Amino acid sequence: RLRSTVQASEVPAGMQVWADRRSLATILNSLISNALKYSPKGTSVVIRAEHDADGTLIRVVDRGYGVGASDLSRIFEPFYRAHERELPAVGGSGLGLSLVRMLVNAHGGRLDFESRLNEGTTVTVWLPAEETARTNPETEILELPRPDGLSIGPAMS
Repeated sequence: RLRSTVQASEVPAGMQVWADRRSLATILNSLISNALKYSPKGTSVVIRAEHDADGTLIRVVDRGYGVGASDLSRIFEPFYRAHERELPAVGGSGLGLSLVRMLVNAHGGRLDFESRLNEGTTVTVWLPAEETARTNPETEILELPRPDGLSIGPAMS
């Protein structure tokens, strides 16, 4: 039986990010869950991360079904599911990406979504460094979790 894998070989050990712990877990859970759900079995999802003085960049990359140009403008709408007709067996509510966008914005970050139909998707999250992060009593410096320590729960989108 083919299994999909999550690879974090491009996440430096001990890398830290300034974020709310629950929000970061929700962001990563949703993005990785989507990447796995919308990729053929046996493919890999790759997580890349880099850090500089301005902030932390996290990319979740898959070689899955991708999103067509006609759907790109709607992917962050609550309850919208781009592949609902083509992949009805894939569960979800269509709330994951809208929640991710809200959480990234609350951290003063940016969210970019690049996708090509039948080629895959790259979702990029940029979170600002401590000096530029929005004031939030729940934010703290966290070690960026690696997939082997990240619990991927029920799909959120």
